[in-house]
Amino acid sequence: MTAVLVAVVVVLATGCASSIYQAPFINRDSQDAIEGEYLVVLKGHLTEEKVAAHIDHVRTQALLEYRYAKKQESDIYGAVEEDDVDAYPKRMQPDVIMTTFSVGDIKGYGARLSDRLRDNLRRMKEVKYIEQNIIGRAESCKIRRNAEWGLVRTTVQTILGKGKKYDYKWDSDGAGKGVVIYVIDSGIYTDHEDFEGRAKWGYDFVKNKEQGEDLSGHGTHVAGIIMSETYGIANEATAIAVRVLDKNEITTTMRAVQGLEWAIKHHDQRPENVKKSIINLSISTSRQSHAINDLVTKATDKNIYVVSAAGNIDRSKDEQCKDACSSSPGSARTSITVMASDEDEKFASFNKYGDCAHIIAPGHNIVSTYIGSNRRATYTLSGTSVAAPHVSGVIAKYISSLSVLPTPIKLRDELVFNATKDIIVDLPADMEHSAVIYYPAPKICSP
Repeated sequence: MTAVLVAVVVVLATGCASSIYQAPFINRDSQDAIEGEYLVVLKGHLTEEKVAAHIDHVRTQALLEYRYAKKQESDIYGAVEEDDVDAYPKRMQPDVIMTTFSVGDIKGYGARLSDRLRDNLRRMKEVKYIEQNIIGRAESCKIRRNAEWGLVRTTVQTILGKGKKYDYKWDSDGAGKGVVIYVIDSGIYTDHEDFEGRAKWGYDFVKNKEQGEDLSGHGTHVAGIIMSETYGIANEATAIAVRVLDKNEITTTMRAVQGLEWAIKHHDQRPENVKKSIINLSISTSRQSHAINDLVTKATDKNIYVVSAAGNIDRSKDEQCKDACSSSPGSARTSITVMASDEDEKFASFNKYGDCAHIIAPGHNIVSTYIGSNRRATYTLSGTSVAAPHVSGVIAKYISSLSVLPTPIKLRDELVFNATKDIIVDLPADMEHSAVIYYPAPKICSP
């Protein structure tokens, strides 16, 4: 048996190989990789005879590897002499060459290769590069007819007409799958049909128990904008309810801190290699809370994206509190803080704004899921509380297709950079520019 092993090693280590040259290995870290399958592209100057000789050489190396491996399982075939390599059935010796191609000076083949054989091929000077075989998908467009205006606003950069109905278009392969959104709010009516079982309970800090109940409907409405089937932006994402608001939609800084701590720890305990998490905070304190802001920073340190409502206020009565930096969590340094617009592309009159607020999203007359005896109940709400989940939904769509995630600050900068600029009217005199959340529908959806 030792003699056979030596023979294999010698063949694999010699032949056409060189210890100096190493061809590039393309897509080696792709999350869509098909294990053990590769495209081997040869250099264009090779003649047909040399290409054929190369492929024969690969077949020979693979066959020797295969036969050696089978000798370790000789009980399948019975006793076989070590030098009797032809004793193995030909039908059990699969051809590693899956396909060949030749178009002008692009010549190569597809093959099933062991890691060792693949690495040996990379050292052959006639190999231009090796590329991992990966899964490709049709760019699939889904369309929701007569969709709510807020959904459509996130995917187009033209001005929408009030009262008109539009189609909401999205790529089914970037619909939030694998993303978890912690909705720190009044809870979620998880039995609502539009959640399709993707909304779950985390913890109820009002009643101090694991399974809670949404008694106000606010959290259910927020979750629906993010991930429900009919009213949601990322309708394959999962929402986890963390209840901190009571039936009157009141919370405390202590409960908000408890909710943030729970979400961060739950994120840490999840088993995924790449944890895709968002915390949606459609709540706002009357004054800035250092404790809440510190926990927001801790969450973003762990690459959790935190989206916060800028806060609502009657600016005609309380001009001094118009600054989003005056409340939490919107004032947190690493939060993505959201203001609201209406169907007429107007800056909502109830917005807090300022240096701590970053982006605008639909936040007026938004229809979404709600509580009630009817498992299909809906309701219409306005506020920065319903603007924030539009941004959470867009983020969930975006990161669901990524294998490497940007930092929260980098993502916030990207959202602002790509936003639709300066279509919002009725801005406050001390606010020069506006940026409305924008994530385009896939090109295949275009007429």
